[in-house]
Amino acid sequence: MATTRRVRKAAPELELPGNEVSQVDFISLLHKRAVHELVIVEFAPNLYRIEAIIAWRTGRWTLAGWRGPRNFRTLETLVRHLKTMGATQIVTRLELLP
Repeated sequence: MATTRRVRKAAPELELPGNEVSQVDFISLLHKRAVHELVIVEFAPNLYRIEAIIAWRTGRWTLAGWRGPRNFRTLETLVRHLKTMGATQIVTRLELLP
């Protein structure tokens, strides 16, 4: 029996964000109402990332997962994730690729 091998697509060259905030810290900042604005950034075709503007921190802070920045393939999953975290009352902005 012949074995089949899956060919993995090469990941696009991604710029890594400088500031990261973990999921637990992000949720606690949401409950403290310290998040002023959420920016959804499309950094590659069909890859999205959540960046937050936090009250007492400078710059944008990227939501980090276990292995690095948390990336989403569709906007539907990203919206579902934001609703699960309880971030429905925060101003949200969308930045798309040109």
